[in-house]
Amino acid sequence: MFSASVVNSNAQPADQVYVHELTVEDGLAQSNVNVILKDSDGLIWLGTDDGLNLFDSHNLKTYRHDSNDPYSLSENEVVSLLEDSQGRLWVGTAHGGGLNLFNRKGGKFLRYLDDNVADNISIRSKNAALCIIEDASQNIWVGTHDGIRVLKKGDSKFEFFG
Repeated sequence: MFSASVVNSNAQPADQVYVHELTVEDGLAQSNVNVILKDSDGLIWLGTDDGLNLFDSHNLKTYRHDSNDPYSLSENEVVSLLEDSQGRLWVGTAHGGGLNLFNRKGGKFLRYLDDNVADNISIRSKNAALCIIEDASQNIWVGTHDGIRVLKKGDSKFEFFG
């Protein structure tokens, strides 16, 4: 059995530290947690092999891909997370899911897929967003199996650096 323990990282030595054990029985999407992010609101985001969980210190909410909903998560295996300087949550997925931008108010995902992926790259690596960072100009950089892509501020298409 796997569990994720969430610890208050802002605790001072004299402060009490509260540990929450989260399991599949508690609502964790899957026992393999790939990435964890604490956002500016203090919420904990957990990317698993079967969806994205939001933990608000009391409850777990799960976001998954739904083939009938174009605003759902593009793919269930979440491998990277970034909260950018504007407080937006970026979600990187594997297996062709690409990059997702989460609309916190509406609970929907905007999918960013790279249509310029070389045909000779296996479908497993196409559009995999393995790591995500933001630079000083607010461009979003994405590491993939076959190189680096950048989504420049205000653009909807990736630029490729192979």
